[in-house]
Amino acid sequence: MKFKNMDMLRALSALTVIILHITSNYLLRFKALLVINQLARFCVPAFIILSGFVLYKKDRRFHTRNDYLAFYKSRFYRILPPYFIWSFIYLAYRYMKNPEITMKRVLFDVATGQAYIHLYFLFILVQLYFLFPLLSELYKKHEKITTFTTLAITVIFQTFIYLDHLGYIVLPNLIIPYTRIFVPYLFYFVFGIYF
Repeated sequence: MKFKNMDMLRALSALTVIILHITSNYLLRFKALLVINQLARFCVPAFIILSGFVLYKKDRRFHTRNDYLAFYKSRFYRILPPYFIWSFIYLAYRYMKNPEITMKRVLFDVATGQAYIHLYFLFILVQLYFLFPLLSELYKKHEKITTFTTLAITVIFQTFIYLDHLGYIVLPNLIIPYTRIFVPYLFYFVFGIYF
């Protein structure tokens, strides 16, 4: 099933991702680029909302049969190969610059979404896809509670990350950086299901 009305938002979001990355190196030199960069920040939440929307609408067969294995095979087949391929490309590049990187470090970086900074999005999608059957069932049974609970969780989590970034609090160290955990994006995904 193709959602043609989503193609425009997808294209706009892709364009703003490019703008975000281009302007990020010049934020301190040009105030106008800082404004443009901040305005472009809707792109990641938009992609996650689209993912939740498309999954919920597209995978009706999952809802009727509760076939978790079929769902995971269809979704992960599309997202894991690009994630692994690009992770190893970036890690190979990093290894050429620093040949002392161990295989243990390479595997750790791939497993925790740290192969390269721009791959965090795919790593978060893998986590959200993994949780989709549970979120979908919760949403069907408790629409409002699920929506508001995920909103509260996301706002609280993002607030703590922001306060930590500003130095007002110190969050405990985790194996996976907070910005690569699905929680700050959970509400956006459920919001997509809501639509």
